[in-house]
Amino acid sequence: MEKFKRYFFAHLIGLLMIIAGWYITAITELFRFPFMQPGSVHNQGSVTGLILIIIGAYFPEIWIAASNRWRKQV
Repeated sequence: MEKFKRYFFAHLIGLLMIIAGWYITAITELFRFPFMQPGSVHNQGSVTGLILIIIGAYFPEIWIAASNRWRKQV
């Protein structure tokens, strides 16, 4: 049961980071109005959202691997 809790918590954090990244990207693009404002699609909000999505995708596996390695050493 402890292993399930540890894995569930790591994946929940990753999922929340992915949702937050998607939300930041969607909101910044929604308020940019591309047909009214010239400029690049890559603004600070979209880059921040992309970074959160990438970190959220890899966070659970990194967390679990580090946790397993730490438990083996102790």
